[in-house]
Amino acid sequence: MPSSEQLKHNFSTYIRYLVGGLLFWCSTPLPAAPSVDVKIEGIEGEVLANVELLLSIQQQRDHPLLSAGRIRRLHQKADQEIRTALRPYGYYRP
Repeated sequence: MPSSEQLKHNFSTYIRYLVGGLLFWCSTPLPAAPSVDVKIEGIEGEVLANVELLLSIQQQRDHPLLSAGRIRRLHQKADQEIRTALRPYGYYRP
């Protein structure tokens, strides 16, 4: 049977390895989330501000849980959202 000194040494060694492993794991960088640059051209002023306000992909471009699939879905919605945002300014068939 191991002595109390051996048990303390084994426990101490175990803790050192555990802490070292945790520090290594915590220092490992996480994969970067996809980034999105939203570029809107051809409009300006209030019209641009309204499109930016209603465009989901613009609102969620910095969301920490943004994924490639979510970007695709937001991009698919963009055309209709832009059309909706332009209507109050008389653009019914942009």
